[in-house]
Amino acid sequence: MLQFIRNRASGWIVKFILSLIIVVFIFFGWGTYKSGKMNQIASVNGEVITPGEYRSAYNYILGSIKERFGGNLSPELIEMFQVEKQALNRLIQEKIILQKAREHNLMVSDKELADYIFSREYFLTDGKFDEKKYRQILNANRMSVEEFEMNVRKDLLAGRMSSLVTGAVKVTEKELEAYYDYSNKTADIKYASFVPSEYDDKNITVSDEEISTYYNENKENFKSEETIKVSFLRFAADDFKKDISVSDKEISSYYQENIKNYSTPEKVKARHILIRVEQGADENTVEEKRKQIEEIRQKIISGSSFEDMARQYSQGPSAPQGGDLGEFEKQDMVKPFSDAAFSLDEGKVSEPVRTQFGWHLVKVEKKTPASVKKLDDVKNLIENFLLTRKAKMAAYDSADAVYASTLGGASLDEEASARGMRLEKTDYFTRKGPGAGIADAEEFAREAFSYEVGETSRILELGENMYILQVTDRKLPEVLPLETVKSEIKAKLLAVKKDEKAKEDAGAFLAKALEEKSFDKGKDAVPVKVKETKGVVRQGVVKDLGSLPELQAKIFETAAKKESICDSVVKTSKGYFVFSVLNTSLPSRESFNSEKEDLKEKMLQRKKNEFFTKWIEDCRKNSEIKISPKFSG
Repeated sequence: MLQFIRNRASGWIVKFILSLIIVVFIFFGWGTYKSGKMNQIASVNGEVITPGEYRSAYNYILGSIKERFGGNLSPELIEMFQVEKQALNRLIQEKIILQKAREHNLMVSDKELADYIFSREYFLTDGKFDEKKYRQILNANRMSVEEFEMNVRKDLLAGRMSSLVTGAVKVTEKELEAYYDYSNKTADIKYASFVPSEYDDKNITVSDEEISTYYNENKENFKSEETIKVSFLRFAADDFKKDISVSDKEISSYYQENIKNYSTPEKVKARHILIRVEQGADENTVEEKRKQIEEIRQKIISGSSFEDMARQYSQGPSAPQGGDLGEFEKQDMVKPFSDAAFSLDEGKVSEPVRTQFGWHLVKVEKKTPASVKKLDDVKNLIENFLLTRKAKMAAYDSADAVYASTLGGASLDEEASARGMRLEKTDYFTRKGPGAGIADAEEFAREAFSYEVGETSRILELGENMYILQVTDRKLPEVLPLETVKSEIKAKLLAVKKDEKAKEDAGAFLAKALEEKSFDKGKDAVPVKVKETKGVVRQGVVKDLGSLPELQAKIFETAAKKESICDSVVKTSKGYFVFSVLNTSLPSRESFNSEKEDLKEKMLQRKKNEFFTKWIEDCRKNSEIKISPKFSG
C-alpha cells in the first residue's frame, strides 16, 4: 500500500463518498477491509464474498434508503427495496468488473491513486493537501487508510473498465434526429370529454333500497377503526440540558472538524459565447472555429455588447439569455472554462478557451470571494448543537436504564415512581396517532400497534425525545350501523353511477361519430361541447387538459395508424375522452440543432449505461457463481 498516503491520511465524509464515484456506484458500493477468519456468503469464479463485505454493502444501501426516506425504516420498506438482494448483486457485479479489469491488465498506479486523493478539495487547505484535516475526517468516519486506499483504487479501476467496455459506443445523427422527432412531435386534436364529477346529482338518483343492499353486501368494509390506549414515559432531551455543559475545547474541535460547513467557496457570475467543435474534428476545423470566435472577440473589444454577440453567435443553450450562466462555483464547470472564468477580473473578457464542447469566450460580471465564518460567529450555534446532542445521549441513557429494568420485570408505573417521572396516559387512538404532544404521532402509533396488551415497547426515538410505552387496552374493529355510513355509501354509489353514465355517453358519441365518419356528428347522439387543442405533446402537460398520459399515448398511437377518429373511448384519471387527430407536426430543424449537443451527451451516456449493464449481465451468465444455501439474501 502507499506509505506516503498513510503518512498523510486523514479522512472521509459522506459528501465525498457520494461524489467520489463517477460511474462506479452504478455498479457497487464500498466494501470493508477486515482481516480474520470469515465464512463465505458467495463466490464468483472462485473469489469469495465474505460476510464482512456483504454487511458493508448492506449497510451502505440501507443508509442510502434512510437518507432518502428518513431515519426509521419499517421492515416492510426494507423488504420492498430488497436490500439483501441488492447488496449481494452489487458485490457479485463488483467481483466481475474487477476480475475483468485484471484480465485486461488494467491497473491504477500508486501515483494515479495519490494524485486523485491529493486533488480532492475536501482534503485541501489553501489549495494544499492538509494532513491534519485528512486524519480528522478519516477518524471521524471510522475508516482505516487501508480501507480508503483499497476502495478508491477499486473505484478508479472499475471506472477504467467501464470506459474500456463502452469506448466504442456512439450515437449517430440519424438516431439523434429520430429520438428528437419522436420526443417532440406534436398533434392537434378535436375532442369531447365526459367527466363523471361534472354530471348533475339531480339527474342521477340513489334509492334507500340500493344503499341498504350495498351495505348488507359490504358490511366488512364499514367497520370502525381498531383503537388502543397506552401508558408511556417520555425522556425529553431538554430535561437533561440543565446538568450538561459544553467546553470551549469541544466547540473549537467541532468547528475545525466541520470547517467546510462554515465555508463558502469562491463564486463568479458570468456569460459566455460558444462556438461548437465536434469531438474528433481535424486541426483545420478546430483552427477555423478558433478564428471565428476570435473575430467575435474583436467585435466585443471594439465596443459591441457581449450580450448581443452571445444572442447572435453563441451555439450554446444560454444564447437566448445573452449567454448568461448565472453564478457558479469552480467545480461546477469543466476545468479549462473554470480556470479562465476564475482568473478574470470583473468586466473582463477572456481569450478564446478550448473545452470538450468547443471554443468559448467568457465575460465575468461579478466575483464573490471565498469566505469562512469565524469561530466567534458560529460559537453559539455549535454550543447549542453539542448541548442538544449530549442531552439526547443522556436521555437515551436514562431510557436505556428503564428499558433494562422492564426486561427484568419492572413495570413502567414502578419505574416512573422510583425516578420521579410522570407516567403519561393516552385516550383511545387509531393508527393515525394520539394527536397533539407527540413529535411523530403516526410513528408513535405504528410502534404502539405492533404490541399486544401488557407488552412494553423498545426505546422509540421521535424528534428530540425518547419514549417507552406500554399498551393498556385495545378495541377491535366493529361493523358500524347503517345510519352512520349511509351518506358515505350514497356518495360512493352516486360516483359509480356518474362514471357509468359518462362511459355510456362517451360510447354513444363515438359510435355515432364512427357511423357518420364525422367527429362532430357524435353530438347528434350526445349533446356535448366539442373542443380543439393544439400542440399536444407525447409527455408532459397539455394545454386545457393537464397531464393525461393514457390520452396522450392513444393520440400518438392513432396518429401512427394514419387514423382520424380514435376507434375506442379513452379512460383517464379525469374521465372519458373521445378524440379525432387533425394533424401532426415535427419539431423544426433549428430547434433540433440548438439542442443536438446536449441531447447527444444524454443519449450517449444512456447508451453506454445500457451497454455496460448488458455486458455485466453477459459476464454474469458466463461466470461460476455459488451462493451459500445458509445465506437468506
